[in-house]
Amino acid sequence: MSALRRHGSVNANKKVWNCRGCRIGGDVIDLVQHLDGGTFDQNIATLAGPPTNSKSNGKHHSAEPRPIVVAEYLYHDENGVVLFGVDRIHYQNADGTFVMKDGKYQKSFIQKRPDPAHPGKWLKGVKDKDGNRLVRNVPYHLPGMIEAAANDHPIVIVEGEAKADLLATWNICATCNAGGAKHWGPEHSAFFKDADVIILPDNDSAGFEHTDVVGRSLTGIAKRIRRLALPNLSPKGDILNWAQLAIPANNWMPRLPKRRIGHRAPRPMQRQSNQSNQKSRTSMFLMPVMISSCRRCGDGF
Repeated sequence: MSALRRHGSVNANKKVWNCRGCRIGGDVIDLVQHLDGGTFDQNIATLAGPPTNSKSNGKHHSAEPRPIVVAEYLYHDENGVVLFGVDRIHYQNADGTFVMKDGKYQKSFIQKRPDPAHPGKWLKGVKDKDGNRLVRNVPYHLPGMIEAAANDHPIVIVEGEAKADLLATWNICATCNAGGAKHWGPEHSAFFKDADVIILPDNDSAGFEHTDVVGRSLTGIAKRIRRLALPNLSPKGDILNWAQLAIPANNWMPRLPKRRIGHRAPRPMQRQSNQSNQKSRTSMFLMPVMISSCRRCGDGF
């Protein structure tokens, strides 16, 4: 950690970090991966710590798995003001292991909103008792999206904040909606006017349905809509799984410009003066995936 402080930066408030020497950054899970080199499962266990054996009135608490917040995702408005947050919850057994489902961590998500009466504190939920939203519903990484669209850079839509954060460490502007698949609405699509959009689905039926909903919602709003199909992706797999199989990021990240750490998008890339260089610049965002034809016509992928 001391070496990181000499050659990088850590923002404890935003829970992000950046190593200038390695040209890589991310959230706390990425930091443990960078320092320890363990698997995702091992890194979560490192963050969660050893199990506790607390007692109450001389009796052990229930052996039910305990919820642990392993990540916090903040949603900002156009000016970078926090509108609401999402806590990612995993469940740890008494023996220190985590509850798994279909080979992945069993998880849940809790949305929260800032407490206006107590700065820095949170109120549970983003809706009132009648189901009406108390805060605006915006896409993740909205300020970065606005910057990317203004500079004609692609915006990748994924399912889940962890995937968007992963792509951000690769200098790719990525976003999602809170709540995952089936929770995309017109309030999200409104921010993609004339944007170059790439939809990156999970490899399951819910992911394909989400892709269709998002694609149709953006038709007539975004200027270009494409879908990415990741090669060698297992059933129910996603970009997080694929990243473990792909070329290590350090092997090709030096070709990309440095990025700012936090909710902002990467620095605008310099526009190329000739057509061949323009194709090369675009391929850094798209390779090595296979891309379908444009979705502007609305005929499907």
